[in-house]
Amino acid sequence: MCGVSAVPVAHVFAEVRALTRDGVVPPQLIGAFQHRLEDVDDVLQGATVAAMGLLAAARGERRHAQDLMESVAWLDERAVSASAAECALGWLVTDAAAEGEWRRLRALLPAAPQTPALRFFAHLAARVLDAAPPPPLPSDDWYQLPVEARQFSEQFRRPSTPHGVNGGSLLHRFLGLSGGDLAQVAEALSARLSSRHLRDHLMERSTLLGSGSLDDALLELREVCEAELGRELTKWEDLGHPLLRELAIRKRAALVEELDTRLDRLTDACEDGTAPPMTEVWREYVAIRHCYARAVALSEPAERGWPHHVSLRLTRYFGTWLRLTKRELPFAHAVFRFLAAEGTSAGDDTSARLARASAELCLPFQLTG
Repeated sequence: MCGVSAVPVAHVFAEVRALTRDGVVPPQLIGAFQHRLEDVDDVLQGATVAAMGLLAAARGERRHAQDLMESVAWLDERAVSASAAECALGWLVTDAAAEGEWRRLRALLPAAPQTPALRFFAHLAARVLDAAPPPPLPSDDWYQLPVEARQFSEQFRRPSTPHGVNGGSLLHRFLGLSGGDLAQVAEALSARLSSRHLRDHLMERSTLLGSGSLDDALLELREVCEAELGRELTKWEDLGHPLLRELAIRKRAALVEELDTRLDRLTDACEDGTAPPMTEVWREYVAIRHCYARAVALSEPAERGWPHHVSLRLTRYFGTWLRLTKRELPFAHAVFRFLAAEGTSAGDDTSARLARASAELCLPFQLTG
């Protein structure tokens, strides 16, 4: 990639990390560092993505920052410096603790955390999730923690975030429920939408307002409730009710259409020379992979090859463009490695073999940061 600045990405990452460490960052500085990331001469690597995540967090885009920090792990470890890996993991662990997402936090931690800070978070997760109290932290760990962390541990009583449907949602209030799994919610919704009481209530309101029809009101209410329920769908195996499966099929079709559109737009931009800076290309790649993952998760086992065959368009042009035209070898390697894994999962041995061979052509990386 030909940039206008000779500053290595490692330097920009270090400056962004220092800038975002102590709180609020002026928007003009966030924009300035974003441009510096776009202009570096180095190939996209772990330090680039971690810096992007820190800037997203500084803009208040927590979910986007989380997606970027998680995507650092998609790059080969040879393209991720120790400081970038530590930054990404530390941010994700701290974010999960701040949100009370202790299961996600525990999944992020390695089997044997090697730093006092990670052992501290593992200790807090155990206090929330495990029936038996965890053993106390080692004295050496305890005294290496900041005073604020020790005080927080002493006062720590935050319950874990409930797993499953949000009991305070609009849908739950409509159904008069305080909890339950998705199948129970779907059953309650089906019963409510078909109840005589609801039809009488809507007919009465229609008469009083002097406009609208019962069928239109019922259809609008159904669409609102189904949209609310559809946000909770995560994987096909959990859908134990016909309504949930119907919603999943519709949502999956929309996701595959979105995947199709995004891939066409990205490959067209690469082919006609209008591709954005590599940082923006990575953002789009992150969005494509998340769209793909949701489509696969909402597919019944016999249909999981469909999203995969749509995603194969990445090998048609995008991965080769990264490798041969842009010489973005770590990025290209991540694309081909992903396609190899998904080809194997979909039973497409031919595409998996070709993707593995393409990934090998990306090695060794030429990193300067």
